[in-house]
Amino acid sequence: MQILLSFIGFYPDISHVDQLTLIVRYVLPSGPVERFVKFLDMEGHTAEQLAQSLLDFLSESGIDIKDCRGQSYDNASNMSGKYTGLQARIKEINKWSARADATKALLCGFMTIKQVLEDIFNNVDQKAECRNKAYGLVSTMNKLETGIMTITWNGILERLQATSASLQSSDQDLNTGYALYESLYGYVQAMRSTFSDIEARAKDLTNCEEYQQQSSRRIKRNTKYDHFSGSTTFDDGFVENQTHGQRFEVQLKFLTTEEILEKSSNMFSAYEDDLENSLGGELVQFAELLKTDVAIVIDSKKQEPLEQQFYKFLINNSLGSCFPNLEIALRIYLSLMITNCSGERSFSTLKRIKTELRNTMGQERLNHLTLLNIEHDLLKEVDIESIISKFAHIKSRKVYL
Repeated sequence: MQILLSFIGFYPDISHVDQLTLIVRYVLPSGPVERFVKFLDMEGHTAEQLAQSLLDFLSESGIDIKDCRGQSYDNASNMSGKYTGLQARIKEINKWSARADATKALLCGFMTIKQVLEDIFNNVDQKAECRNKAYGLVSTMNKLETGIMTITWNGILERLQATSASLQSSDQDLNTGYALYESLYGYVQAMRSTFSDIEARAKDLTNCEEYQQQSSRRIKRNTKYDHFSGSTTFDDGFVENQTHGQRFEVQLKFLTTEEILEKSSNMFSAYEDDLENSLGGELVQFAELLKTDVAIVIDSKKQEPLEQQFYKFLINNSLGSCFPNLEIALRIYLSLMITNCSGERSFSTLKRIKTELRNTMGQERLNHLTLLNIEHDLLKEVDIESIISKFAHIKSRKVYL
């Protein structure tokens, strides 16, 4: 059974034709893979018409909809909005990156920017309105608070941008995505202990040693009805300094048989059409297998996700027939889409291929060119010489006597 995950989104091309894109994510022995398939024909924008377009394609391609284990969409309501859903999603993705670049430019060129503003303010040839704005900006940049905010936000947004770029990778998995979010939260929390260093850097940046005196009355926060109090620990079994994958491995090895059977029963209830009751027994045996020397290749300290190591371990050692339900469960997990970036990249490719000079391009040619552009890594593996020879033979008009 091939596990697939589809992403659906649509976007208008240069000729104002809405293109419905389809991305599939599946699992190979080497790990999860995301591929662009094609732009589907659209009969309309209603949910029923969009669903029919997808079902027709799956039927024509011989893919059973029952083999699809997840779907990922953009922010359009029921995929019926023509433009706002996708545009809002793109803006949301690009927003943090743009702000990170802005704060970095401000921090690196802080003194230069301030000097330019001072020159504008001192230039009598400038308009009064322009000089007043420059003076106001210089006054703001001379405050210690401005320096602290600039340094703090540059550090936070720099990490947000790097994390966002990593999450947009097509081979990203759910476990690593969760770990990245968790590490980002820990990074922001850890910044509190470095405030004295940030304050010292801000004083050097702004040449200001004191905070601005606040003359307005300070509003006291009412904490009487706060709902949250106490530790931020997720559960009593949380182990300090362990990743999510490491905790999973420890739990699988040392959970009691009753606990493993109980958890496997819950999963079987959620996937009755895919799994069998024997999943619990397989997990109990697999937990014992992890304790042997055969499973020494599995290392929770590797950069590769632990779940992917489990899957490769089953495939490489031909253990799929011994643990069939566990293999299916791992494939379902690894096929989960983490972001919608692959679909949105296909729209960027669409704008590069179907331009104003090629706005009469047909749908079939558009799909072929888009596929060649996006999946260029597969194109490099194709034997071009054999294709050229075949094409020349078909198009040859010579008749040999």
